[in-house]
Amino acid sequence: MRPIQIAGLVALAVLLGAVAVVYWPDSGDPDSPDPDKRLQAITELSGQADAEAVKTLVRLTRDSEPRVAIAAVKAIGAAPKTSHAPLQRILARPDNSPPVRAEAVAALGKCPKKNVPVTVLTKVLKSDPDPQVRAGAARGLARRRDKVAIGELVEALEDPDARVRLWAVTAIGRTTALRFDYDAWTEPEKQQKKIRIIKETLRLRTDYK
Repeated sequence: MRPIQIAGLVALAVLLGAVAVVYWPDSGDPDSPDPDKRLQAITELSGQADAEAVKTLVRLTRDSEPRVAIAAVKAIGAAPKTSHAPLQRILARPDNSPPVRAEAVAALGKCPKKNVPVTVLTKVLKSDPDPQVRAGAARGLARRRDKVAIGELVEALEDPDARVRLWAVTAIGRTTALRFDYDAWTEPEKQQKKIRIIKETLRLRTDYK
């Protein structure tokens, strides 16, 4: 090989190395002051179920940056066998932000019934004081598709928050494969007739009482 060819290959290698330094992503760091680095760490840990990964993700659910905290909850819920215990702990902490608790209860909808009874979700739907968290519970029930929850979902059609009503009617539809004339963005007081029709239809087509 001629010297000029060798010099050309060396120059190309140097150029590629420089490009790699600029464009090749660094690994994430869950302890970095940069939220983007913490988000990247969450992406790398997403779906992992080993104890150390889950421990790190749980810690990040209390991150001061909301997008980091929410991403950490989603990463815990992305495990093939969703870890229900940490999600329930996150939900139970009253000092966690409503969006974080909402993501936790929504992720619980993917957990097996033997680990997370449907009553865990319906209790939150009925009684949690924060509408974001109630909407998260309805979203979890939309994933669960358990007819046992129909009664609580019907009650949620009259929730004062439109997001809760939207996920409640979505969950009813996914659970029963029925579609109803109901607008979640309209106040329940203005569509009582539609709600009565929904109840009557469910009594005829399901075990709803």
